[in-house]
Amino acid sequence: MANLNKHQKRIINASKIANRCRRNWNYEEFDNLDLQTITAVATNMPTKQNKLNYELVVSTNIHVNEKFYKVATAEDDRYVEYINGQVNAPLLYIWCHSPTVLKHMKSNHQDPAIRNMAVGVSAGAAALAATYLGYETGFCRCYDDKAVEKIIEESIGVEKLSPMLMLGVGNPKVDANNNIADRSLCFLGGEHVQSAHKFPATIKKIHYI
Repeated sequence: MANLNKHQKRIINASKIANRCRRNWNYEEFDNLDLQTITAVATNMPTKQNKLNYELVVSTNIHVNEKFYKVATAEDDRYVEYINGQVNAPLLYIWCHSPTVLKHMKSNHQDPAIRNMAVGVSAGAAALAATYLGYETGFCRCYDDKAVEKIIEESIGVEKLSPMLMLGVGNPKVDANNNIADRSLCFLGGEHVQSAHKFPATIKKIHYI
C-alpha cells in the first residue's frame, strides 16, 4: 500500500467511506452536476447484455424522503420509529423491480436472479461514485415494501415499483461548532431520535493466484 499513487489512494479511501453507513445528514441543496454524475454512473454500469433489469427512483425531495424514512424499519422492528436514518438523506436512490422489468427480462430469456446482480452492480458503483465526489452514503434494505411502493406511487404517479434497495447520499450533519455527528446517530430535524447498532469490521478473505 505504501507505493500507491494519489489516485489509487483516493479511490480506496472512497471505498472505505462507502463501507460505513451514514445515518444523519446536512440538508443543503444537492449539487445538480454531482446528482447527474452519480446517476449516470449508476445507470451506465453494465447489466446482463445491457437489458432492462430494474427501474431507478431518484429523490432530492427531503419531505418525501422523510416519508420513506418513517417506514424504513425491519419487520421485527416495526414498533421502533426512525431506525434507519440513512434513508432520510438529501439524495435518495431506490432500485425497484416492476411488471415492466419482469416482462422485459422474460422476453429476453433472463433468469430473475440476474435482477439482483444488476442492482448490486449499479448500487455499488453509485456509492463509490458518491464517496469519490466527497459525499457519504448509507445502504438500506430494511423497510416496509408496500409502504415504500405507495409513497413512490403518490409521488410520481407510477404504480407497482417494488423497492429492492435504497441508498442515501449527502454530507454529514454538523453542529454549530462545525463538529461532525457520529455516523450512527439518527436525527429527525434537529432532534436525536435513534442510535443505530454498531457492528465489527467486515471479515475479508482474499485468495491471490
